[in-house]
Amino acid sequence: MVFIPCSKSDPRGFDMCKPAVTWSIKAIIFWLLIYVTFSSYILSQFSLHTILYLKQTFSFSIDNHSMSFLKTFFRIFVETCMSLFLVCFILKRKQVSFRDIGIQLEIRFRTCSGLIISGALFNIIVFLFYHHYEMITVTPASQAIEQSYWPFTLGVSLITLGLLAPFNEEVIFRGILFQSLRNQMSVVPAIAISALIFGMMHMDSINSWVHFVAVILMGCITCIIFFRTGSLTNACIFHASGNSTGIVLVYIFYVWN
Repeated sequence: MVFIPCSKSDPRGFDMCKPAVTWSIKAIIFWLLIYVTFSSYILSQFSLHTILYLKQTFSFSIDNHSMSFLKTFFRIFVETCMSLFLVCFILKRKQVSFRDIGIQLEIRFRTCSGLIISGALFNIIVFLFYHHYEMITVTPASQAIEQSYWPFTLGVSLITLGLLAPFNEEVIFRGILFQSLRNQMSVVPAIAISALIFGMMHMDSINSWVHFVAVILMGCITCIIFFRTGSLTNACIFHASGNSTGIVLVYIFYVWN
């Protein structure tokens, strides 16, 4: 059940073998709803009540800006960790390993470097476009970041949003969703649908239509990387590099200045 791209008709592996994950559309919708409900509603409520409990228990004073900041980042941290647990649970339930969906530990330094540079350049171009045309607007998450600065904030952001979140999302949207769609249709519609769903799942943090297009484009690129190389690790590296670069740019231009 190991995921290996075919090379019968194309030595580059463009004609991919039958995907390891072959879920029905009904199963995909069910688990996506579980994932969204769990991560968006349940964890947001859990984060809010936990912060309020800590505030009352330890009787510390905290201003509204810092409170907003704490809720945002606590939610991000808990959501990312619990989403990883949910991903592991789904794969175990379906008897699919990380290697089956394309996670490979073997990767060439040249390939890794190219993916890191490409991911960083992608987000730099997108960020400069936003910055030049002043298209960045305020969202609850960005407002919390801009209004409150703690020394460990950047580290928490890089670990959760820069590393763990890309891994979770690549497993869900490329490793599971894209592969299952590939079993139902040709590659182009599968890429388009999985990327569109990926963009819709980020609607709570999207602050302009350009941002929405950029997220969809990120979904398309990572799908293509995964499809052409047969390695979900490559898609994770590109995604993580892009996210981490975006986080650093936000801090440089909107927090530290």
